[in-house]
Amino acid sequence: MTFEDLTHDARGVCKIDGYPVFVKHALKGETALIEITKKYKSYGLGRLIRITETSPFRKEPICEHFATCGGCNLMHMDYQTQLDFKTFKTQSTLQKLGQIDTDVKPTLGMQNPLYYRNKATFHFDEIDGVIFAGYYREGSHRVVDIHRCHTLPKIFSEILSELKDAAEENLFHVHSNAHPNGGLKRVIIRQSLSTKELLITMITHQDKPLKSHSLIERLTKKFPLIMGIILNVNPKSFGLGTKSSIIYGVDQIKETIGGLHYSINHQSFFQVNAIQAETMLEEIAKKASIQGDEVVIDAYAGVGHIGLSLAKNVKEVIAIETVKKAVSEGIKAARYNHIENIRFIEADAKEAMQDIPHADLLIVDPPRKGLHGEFINRVLEQSIPKMIYVSCNVATLARDLKRLKAGGYHVVETTPLDMFPQTSHIESITLLERPPVV
Repeated sequence: MTFEDLTHDARGVCKIDGYPVFVKHALKGETALIEITKKYKSYGLGRLIRITETSPFRKEPICEHFATCGGCNLMHMDYQTQLDFKTFKTQSTLQKLGQIDTDVKPTLGMQNPLYYRNKATFHFDEIDGVIFAGYYREGSHRVVDIHRCHTLPKIFSEILSELKDAAEENLFHVHSNAHPNGGLKRVIIRQSLSTKELLITMITHQDKPLKSHSLIERLTKKFPLIMGIILNVNPKSFGLGTKSSIIYGVDQIKETIGGLHYSINHQSFFQVNAIQAETMLEEIAKKASIQGDEVVIDAYAGVGHIGLSLAKNVKEVIAIETVKKAVSEGIKAARYNHIENIRFIEADAKEAMQDIPHADLLIVDPPRKGLHGEFINRVLEQSIPKMIYVSCNVATLARDLKRLKAGGYHVVETTPLDMFPQTSHIESITLLERPPVV
């Protein structure tokens, strides 16, 4: 079979008598022997058996876990091909789903598309006395042992290995059928790009199994840049629980992005790629073309990274965010950086917009589900002359741009940003302008 195209998540597309089959890790233009693994009414899924004609853009993945891990899915492409794929998918998705025919710029990539993440969550499991530590296999909760992840600094893998060794030496229990009400379930590691400081969060059902002085001494002696170790208790399957305690050091590491300083704790909302976060802020500033007297709304603001980065060059920034913790961190960051012309509003964006009488620039950075319909209605009512839409989901971006265009906005340009190299995730920054009503 010959692959004619790639899906949004980079599966190769081939057709059998017009019936499309999607195959993981196949590239456009390649010919291969495949096995169909699942059949649905309108498409099928398959797997590669043998590639008979190889794409010149294929490369050997650097990671030994590529075939089993549920993380990276583009590592079999050379990096320029990854960037071209994201540019094309951004353009084609905007056209297909939103009828948006705009200037899509080349994707902004990284000088080194490896070892870029500053945060990772590792899962632990024990099956028949054997301990597993790593990521989930794609589409399952089965843990794949990770020896080295090439999207993370090497020290992350070293800490994970040390924790697994300690568990195998019975310094603590791992959550399993044998220990259903306790034991380690997950570990979150964060590292500052600027200071290299480390923060470790250990998530369990209960706190007793991990209060081990020998474990803490072992970790902090081998990794002296560990600033703090946090114990978080959460009986649920995902995320952090509400109960946390510091079992070593402090719950804080320091980071610098775009010349601004941030204090990060184990619950902080923060970009996991600090290098590309700076690139994103630079691109936003470029598209904003700030004159100095603007009132800027930063909606869906999180901790206010974008608004804070623009504040020194505008009249005022109004940051709107519904998550209380993020708002408090944003206020703290403003004080930490001596920024006085930004104010945070803890509210739903669609409700807060109606209380802001005037703005020159609106910046939105919504979650994957995109903008709320009522929020778009508020934007159209206020006729804000310039808007920048930061998106992490091209499909919902296309939907929202279609509505904004129908309401009078001109979609000037979109710039994809490779925030997560080696994956099919696409971040983008879109500039919209609204001509004045005559």
